[in-house]
Amino acid sequence: MKKALLILFLFCFNTILLGQANFYGFQVSPKYKLTTVDSTLLISDISENKKTSIFLIDHKGNKLKEFKVYPRQYKPGLGISYVSEISRYEPKLSLKDINNIVTVQIVQCNVICKYTIYYWLINTKNEWIELPVIEYSYEEENAIKDYYFQYDMTNQIRLDKYKMVESTTGKTGFTAQEFQCTLKYLNWDGIILSEE
Repeated sequence: MKKALLILFLFCFNTILLGQANFYGFQVSPKYKLTTVDSTLLISDISENKKTSIFLIDHKGNKLKEFKVYPRQYKPGLGISYVSEISRYEPKLSLKDINNIVTVQIVQCNVICKYTIYYWLINTKNEWIELPVIEYSYEEENAIKDYYFQYDMTNQIRLDKYKMVESTTGKTGFTAQEFQCTLKYLNWDGIILSEE
């Protein structure tokens, strides 16, 4: 019985690794970060229904992009709201004239948490090309949406939806992503992003 479980585990683990190997991996960005909300707004009654600005900045402090958030609902911090980019250990991107991909995830929680995910393709001229923004609420949909950049899909980007499935093995539990569907494909010709 133990051998059968071990073989099943190794097969599942290998399948997971092989499935993930098709996609470019992201890492927390060493070049970009999000600013924080002014702490005086957190104690002000005025800030309850009024948005304020946070910024995507580079390592020199230059403001690159602006985002409007509710100060008391915005959840900063690693793993919640963050900036990431293609890992420097990944092979050359399969998108024509694109050097990097930067993504910003902003989470705002009131009764439920709303996720807003921004993606930019950065071309060889250092121009930022924005992909359509992804918005979802995990609590309402029990699913997540994200773009996937595959090694074997030249100049194409997938927007997929995954259902979150909770499972228990013995005394431990884990949450896994179960593929539901591809919502759309985006095509990149080196200049223009178009929807398929």
